[in-house]
Amino acid sequence: MATKKVATRKRVPVKRVIRVSEQAEIKMPPPHLHATAVPLMLYRRIALAFIVVVAAVLLVVMYLSTMQAVIHVKPVAKDFSSDLIVHTAMTPLDETDIRGTVVSGSMTKTKTFEPSGEGAKQVEGKSSGTVTITNKSNAPQALVATTRLLSTSGVLFRLDKSVVAPAGGTVDATVHADKPGITGDIGPTHFTIPGLNETKQAQIFADSKTAFTGGVQSVAVVSKAELQKSIDALKEEVLDSAKDMLRAQAGTGFDGEVFAADITNQKTSIKPDTESKSYDVTLTITVTGVFYDRTALKKLFSEHLYEGLGQGQDFSSGTKIDDMEVTIDQYDSTQKVASLHAHLEGQMTITRTNKALDVGRFVGMSEEDVRKTLVASGVAESVEVDFFPFWLNKIPRLKDHIYIEFN
Repeated sequence: MATKKVATRKRVPVKRVIRVSEQAEIKMPPPHLHATAVPLMLYRRIALAFIVVVAAVLLVVMYLSTMQAVIHVKPVAKDFSSDLIVHTAMTPLDETDIRGTVVSGSMTKTKTFEPSGEGAKQVEGKSSGTVTITNKSNAPQALVATTRLLSTSGVLFRLDKSVVAPAGGTVDATVHADKPGITGDIGPTHFTIPGLNETKQAQIFADSKTAFTGGVQSVAVVSKAELQKSIDALKEEVLDSAKDMLRAQAGTGFDGEVFAADITNQKTSIKPDTESKSYDVTLTITVTGVFYDRTALKKLFSEHLYEGLGQGQDFSSGTKIDDMEVTIDQYDSTQKVASLHAHLEGQMTITRTNKALDVGRFVGMSEEDVRKTLVASGVAESVEVDFFPFWLNKIPRLKDHIYIEFN
C-alpha cells in the first residue's frame, strides 16, 4: 500500500492580543496597605476624642478645685459683767477660799486749806491810793484828815490822816474815795483841793502816779462743795499714810491688797458759804486692809468666767483678768477673815466654732444672703464675700472651699 505523503506545515507564531479594560488601568494599592489605612484613621479619631475628653475633665477638675468663697466677718462684741464672792483666811478650808489676813488701824490729821476762788463774790469797797501834795507857796499848809481832793474827772477823795505840806515842797498822803464802788478805781490823775480858796488851789494841789483800786473787791467764799473736796483730799492723804502702816503690820507673802476707809470724826473750822482766807479740816479715819493671794483669786475668777461662756464664744482681746476690781464685802478684824467681791466688765465675741458660722448653711447663697443671715442673727456687724473665679456670685457647694476670716 502506497504511503501517502503528508506535507509538513510550518508553525507560525501567533500573537496573542490581551484586551485590557479601562478599569484595569487604575493602579491599585498593595493589598496590605489598604488593610491598615482604615484602622489608623480610626485610631487618630479615638485619640483626638480622648484628648478632648481629658482636657475637658481637667478643666472641670481645675475649676472645681480652684473655685472658692472667702467670707470676711466683723463679729459683734457684746458687753458683759461678772461678779464673784470669795472668802479669805490664813488657812483656807475650802477650794473656793484663798489665803489672806485682815489688819485695821485709825489715824487723825488736821490740814489748813486756802479757798480756791471758785466761790468768790464781788463786794463794793472804797478805792484808795497815794497822792503827792505839792505846795508852791511860801508858807507850810496843814491839811486835816478827811480833807477833800477832787480829781479832774470829778471823783471826790478824802485824806486818811492829817498832813502838813511844807512851803515849796511836797508830801505823800493816802486818800480814799468818798463813796464806795467802781467809780473810785481811776488811773493816775491831777487833784485840786476844794477847801482852799482859788489862789491857794493854784499853789497847793495833788497828783497820783499809780491807779486807785478797791472800788470792787473779790472776796473768797468757801462753798459746801469746796469744803467736801477738801475733806476728800485729806481723806486720801490719811489713807495713803495708813496703807504704809498696815502693810508693815501684815508682813510679806501677799500679792494682793484692798482697803476700806471710814471717817469716824470730821471737823471744819468754818461753815459752808463763809468768807475766809483759810480754813482747817480735821479727820479721824479708821482704815481696814485685806491682804490676800491675788494669783489664787485670778484663777478662781477665770474659771468662773469660762464656765459662763457658751459654745463658740470667747472674750475679746481687750478683756483681761488683771482688770478685775476687788472690794471688801465683809470683814472680821478679830478673826482675821474677810469676804472679797471681784467684779469684771468686758466684751465677748464669737469664734469660728460658733454654730452661726457653720459653712454648710451658706452653700448656694449670694453675698447679700450671707450678710443678711449673719447680721440678722446678731453675730456680725458687717460681712463681705470674695469669690474666685471673679464671675462666681454664689457660695460653692463644696464645703471645704468655703473659708471664714475675722476682720
